[in-house]
Amino acid sequence: MLKKKKKDEIISTKSSTNRADSSSSLSQSSLNAEKSQKIDEKSGKSEKIDDKSQKIEENGKNASKMMEEDSYLNTLIESDQLEPAVRAIFEAMKEKEISQNLNQFIAKKENEIDDICSWHYQEFINAVDELMEVKSETRELNDRLIELNEDFQKSGKEFLKTYTTLVDYRHRRSNISIAIDLIQECQFILNFVGLIELEIKERQFYSALRKLRKLEEEHLNRVKKYSFVEYLKSSLPQMKERIRKESTEEFNNWLLELKMKCGDIGKFSIDQTAAQLRIDERLHISTRRIDLDRYSSPPSQPKSKKNQKESEEDAKERLDLETIREGIFQNERYSINFTPLYQCLQVYKELGIESQFQNYYQENRKLQANKALKLKSGISFATQEGYKKYFYDIAGIFVVEDAISKTTLDLVPTFEMEKLWQVAVAKIKGVLQEQMSYTLEPQVLLQVKHFLFLFSKTMQGHSYDVSQLLGFFDNVRTTFADLAVNSAHKKFISILDREKWEPLVIKDEKEYETHILQNKLQTGESRFLPQTFRFSRLVPEYCIIIKNLIIDFYKFAKNLPDLDEYTKKSTETLIQTFNNTWIKFVSPSATMIFYARSWVNLDELDKVTYDWEDCLSDLSYQGTKISLNTNSFEEFKSQLEAMMLELVEKKAEDLVTSMKKTVTEWSPSSCKTEPRSYAQDIVLWLESNLLIWEPLPLEIQSNLQFRLLQKISRGIVGHLSSDQVYRFNSNGIRNLDVDLKTIQSFVERSKVNMPTNPLSELSQLIELLLSDQITEFQDPQVRKQHYPRLFEFSRLLHILSKFKEETRIFSKKNPKDQQIKELIQWLKSTSDIKSNR
Repeated sequence: MLKKKKKDEIISTKSSTNRADSSSSLSQSSLNAEKSQKIDEKSGKSEKIDDKSQKIEENGKNASKMMEEDSYLNTLIESDQLEPAVRAIFEAMKEKEISQNLNQFIAKKENEIDDICSWHYQEFINAVDELMEVKSETRELNDRLIELNEDFQKSGKEFLKTYTTLVDYRHRRSNISIAIDLIQECQFILNFVGLIELEIKERQFYSALRKLRKLEEEHLNRVKKYSFVEYLKSSLPQMKERIRKESTEEFNNWLLELKMKCGDIGKFSIDQTAAQLRIDERLHISTRRIDLDRYSSPPSQPKSKKNQKESEEDAKERLDLETIREGIFQNERYSINFTPLYQCLQVYKELGIESQFQNYYQENRKLQANKALKLKSGISFATQEGYKKYFYDIAGIFVVEDAISKTTLDLVPTFEMEKLWQVAVAKIKGVLQEQMSYTLEPQVLLQVKHFLFLFSKTMQGHSYDVSQLLGFFDNVRTTFADLAVNSAHKKFISILDREKWEPLVIKDEKEYETHILQNKLQTGESRFLPQTFRFSRLVPEYCIIIKNLIIDFYKFAKNLPDLDEYTKKSTETLIQTFNNTWIKFVSPSATMIFYARSWVNLDELDKVTYDWEDCLSDLSYQGTKISLNTNSFEEFKSQLEAMMLELVEKKAEDLVTSMKKTVTEWSPSSCKTEPRSYAQDIVLWLESNLLIWEPLPLEIQSNLQFRLLQKISRGIVGHLSSDQVYRFNSNGIRNLDVDLKTIQSFVERSKVNMPTNPLSELSQLIELLLSDQITEFQDPQVRKQHYPRLFEFSRLLHILSKFKEETRIFSKKNPKDQQIKELIQWLKSTSDIKSNR
């Protein structure tokens, strides 16, 4: 312990001495010198130690001695008590060696301490150097910042001075610009007011009023702080009122001018209508020739007069064309300018009092119309001047109203114009009835009728309803049409009563011309006689009635309104009436020949409707192609097809019933080679009706035969699955197969193509029941290929459950029964699966 304390004191003392020496000589140059010296000392000591190590290695004899000295030294250093360690050294006489070793150990440790201190102290020195460099740079940066700040302050003072000057100049410029704008705005307003006054003087009232509104709403608000603006605002209402009064005065003058020219406008409008009708008649000269050829023959004329007439007709045609090309309101006779009306309307609308102008206008026009509609005393329709002047004035008023209604919005509402027109029509009818009550000459009456027709066509061209104006002549035409239709209907009933429903046979050339050629019923170029046609005599007689009615009606109702449409509808009504009578006539008969022959006749009539349409188009004065709605033929044919199908299905039910009564034994002991009676009845019925169906299209023949056989097939299959048949065997099925083959053989001979086999369900069922491998039905591919119609498993299961062969005593069990039982089991399981799903 004492030795250790001593050692610590020695180390501590030496370390304190070194630290004191180091601290006393701390400077940048002394530190570097000391560092170099210590490094040299450390190097020298390291060399001494290396030499000693070499000597130890070389002298192996001294190794044990050195180890012993080291053990003493370690004991002295590490021992907690120095006394025993020191005693041991003195007892061993090693105090000198131990003292040397101890000095070497101390020197070694001091060198290590110097190395460590020198290494850490060098890092500190480097950090101090860097810190001093940073401090120096910081001072330089601070000086630079101070210098820059002074320069910035100096520049900022100059900029502030310049900016202040610039702001002042800008403010001055803004004031100057504002002053210039205000002066220009005031000058613009004064010029604008002058422009408004100029337009008022030039009677451009609407444009002036719009500018006035723009001045009030836009321009004055921008200079409202000036006193002259208040003066302008106070004078605006007077200017608006001035514009309204002057535009109204101009409109009243226009109304007076229009009243004076209404007769001329009406006359020119009716003249244009008459010219157009004359041109239409010339374009449809073939129509008039049909009428003349049908009812009269014009006398022959000399060639010179004929040429003179042709020249006159050419001159009239040129005059008519010129009349049509002229405008109603702009022509050589007069000129109507609607500007005062439109301008006054827009002025009132701009002022927000449009309804006031509408009422004012409508009242004035009503007064003028009522005055024109009242026939003046002393004027009679017995003279042309009387009724023409009356209708001219009325036509002029309503032609102008129509033009105004199409060019203005809500000035003349549609309902108001229709109301005024209805009043006019009522008064015109009253005047007509009054004049017709007088005894007029037929020629005068015809002239009035013709002129009323021209007036009506003119008004109709301006979208007015003129149906009531020709009520008198319309009633006569309607009466004639009713009488003609009733007479034709009676003739048609007589034709039906004597109809024999046999193919028409023509033997006479004259009859061929009147019945076949004139009605476009020839089927080819061959005209050999006698000739048999697929239709009966009813067809040409039907056509003759229709065409005669069309021609007679056009002859009577010439120049009446809606002639073509009315005749077209009357013809369609007549066709519909004939067909309704026809269907009522054949329905109670319930015979196939009536239905089939009626279908053929209707089909032929449907084909020749184009001839009736050509007749209507040739006689038409409108020059249009007229098409008749003859859907009643198709509807009637569809009804007849349905009736024939109904007869076929009823016959099929009767034949199935006959089969049920005929076939009572379904488990016979032997097979038959001949068909049974019900199968022969089916063949005989088909054979007889195929002759009746022969004129019908193949599609209908196929459909009728298909429906009959399909109904029979389903009826037989249904009978097998019913409770009436409780058991059958293979012989019963083979007999049924013989019947089926007989029917199929006839179907193949008839050569009537059908889309599918109508007997497929029955034939597939027979094939399955007679099959030796009946269980193959379980295979989907087999079912799809051989039994596609047997998809009702429940019915098939019911039928198979009845299929049982006769068993004899001591005979082997029939293997087919086992197959049937297996198939039944499969069908049951399949049905159960489907029901669970």
